Amino acid sequence: MKPLLIFLLLSTQVYADEKTKQLECAYRGNIASTTQFVRLVTGDNWEQFKSKASKMFKDDDGLMEALGFAHMTYLMCPSKFTPSQAFALEFEPCLNEDNI
Repeated sequence: MKPLLIFLLLSTQVYADEKTKQLECAYRGNIASTTQFVRLVTGDNWEQFKSKASKMFKDDDGLMEALGFAHMTYLMCPSKFTPSQAFALEFEPCLNEDNI
C-alpha cells in the first residue's frame, strides 16, 4: 500500500509541474501573440511599443517580465508574422525548455 501511495504522490507532483510549465508557456505565447498583433496594427517599432506599454501599466516586476518577452518577439519574430505564428514561435520552444 505504501509504494502505491508514494507513486501516486510523485505522479501528482509531476502532473502539477507539467501543468505549471504549460501555463507559463501559454503566458509567454500570449504575450508574443498580443505583441505581434499590436505591432501589426500600429506599425510601432520596439521603442514606441515599450513607451506606450510603460505608460499604460504599473511599473513593476510583472511589466518588466512582460516587456522582456515582448522584446524577444520584436527581435525574433519577423514583422509579417501573424499573431498565431508569433504564439507558436514562443510556445513550442518553451515547452522543450528544462528550466521552467
